[in-house]
Amino acid sequence: MKLSETNNYLGLIVNVAVLASIVFLVVELRQNSNIARTSEYRENIQNINDWRTTLAENEELNRIFLLYLDGKYLDLEEGQRERVRYMVNNVLGIYENAYVARQNGIMDEEGWQRFHLGACLHFDIAVVSGLPGFFTEDFRQYLDVTCN
Repeated sequence: MKLSETNNYLGLIVNVAVLASIVFLVVELRQNSNIARTSEYRENIQNINDWRTTLAENEELNRIFLLYLDGKYLDLEEGQRERVRYMVNNVLGIYENAYVARQNGIMDEEGWQRFHLGACLHFDIAVVSGLPGFFTEDFRQYLDVTCN
């Protein structure tokens, strides 16, 4: 076998190895993307569940939050209104985190839909109650357009 034939075979083997490496990297990137999406979704769901657990475990907080939901925010004492504001801003912060994940391609549209419904529910009640929102202008504009 001549040296040029050997070089051709070695070149072919190297090219096949490079191609196999690229295919392997693509597969790994897809798996990592799926893991990141699942992890982000799970984290946001867990945060929502923790938020709900806080309400469920604290009778007084649950009572004043239900009054807020019934449109009686202004009837609450200032300390109670402050607690409601914290709760509303906490939950809207969770929804904004999911929104940012969606904007960055970490969360897909199907996963976002569950969060979008909750975000609109809380946003609409907060607007009617006159609560200030502690979130980005981009998120507020998105909610203004898609929730009304």
